[in-house]
Amino acid sequence: MAARDTERLMEAYVDAINTGDLDRLEPLLAPNVTLHAPPHTDRFPQNVIARLRQERRIFPNLRIDVERAFTDTDGSLGVLVARWSGRKLSSRICLLFQIECGRIVEIEPYGGLMKTMYDAGLLKIAS
Repeated sequence: MAARDTERLMEAYVDAINTGDLDRLEPLLAPNVTLHAPPHTDRFPQNVIARLRQERRIFPNLRIDVERAFTDTDGSLGVLVARWSGRKLSSRICLLFQIECGRIVEIEPYGGLMKTMYDAGLLKIAS
């Protein structure tokens, strides 16, 4: 996959999240996709989309504004540096994507408000 195709794939992922049209994500995700969002790891498109829907319910005004996008030369890895913002909250986030056969197989977010709140003990995971 070419680097530009990977950039388009990452942009389509972010656009689906920003518009709240998460059904558009399914064709972008590989059947074995994994989303690492500590303390959770979600596998398979339906579970990844369910996790993103849950985040959308918690933060209905969520918006991701891409500041920079990078890919390796063959397009198998992509990185987005973005501003994650909600109604009054804002944080910088880095999203790492692994791409195979034109689909996202792995997503690893680093930083972001949810992670910061969890690490600081301000956010508890329901059991």
